[in-house]
Amino acid sequence: MLGASQSHDCGHDTWSGEWPGNAECREFGWYVYGDPSVDGFWVRCGADHPQATEDLNRLVTEADWNPALQRWQQRP
Repeated sequence: MLGASQSHDCGHDTWSGEWPGNAECREFGWYVYGDPSVDGFWVRCGADHPQATEDLNRLVTEADWNPALQRWQQRP
């Protein structure tokens, strides 16, 4: 069984059909759009940008996973 030897417990979750972290990105107002002419490709923007998508890269670098709540939380 894949991962059977792992010593940590990440908890259990049911697939909602939405990519994990998207809801928190929307809640925090964290969006980006892709621009191939920009170094790094991703450009921060608001939710109203026509090409906006949730900024999951920012989520994993500027938020913390709370295992008790099973969700990402902004750092103070």
